[in-house]
Amino acid sequence: MSYLVRRGTVVAVTDIVDDDPAYLSVTVECPDDEYVDLGGQGSTSYRLGLTGHDAVQLLQLARDGGPPPDILFAGRLVVRHEPSTGMSFPEVEAEYVGLAFTDPRIDRA
Repeated sequence: MSYLVRRGTVVAVTDIVDDDPAYLSVTVECPDDEYVDLGGQGSTSYRLGLTGHDAVQLLQLARDGGPPPDILFAGRLVVRHEPSTGMSFPEVEAEYVGLAFTDPRIDRA
């Protein structure tokens, strides 16, 4: 497994536990910077499992009706197996989540 630090835009927020905002699954779309020099404009989506204060804050931002939050996250990339579908998917066990400097909510004054 590897450790990664990425910046991206939140494209989906899903409750893991009904009626508890402290447990979320968040999908973040990140630009593939390594392909920009080659003329490409690809992206990679990561699923983050968030708990606690980070989850509550991100859920509030996602529901405020403004632009989707740009976040910076760091964590361990793991592969999860979904027994109900038999499929595997990459997930980041996030150790840090915060608004990226590219997010319009950051006051630069």
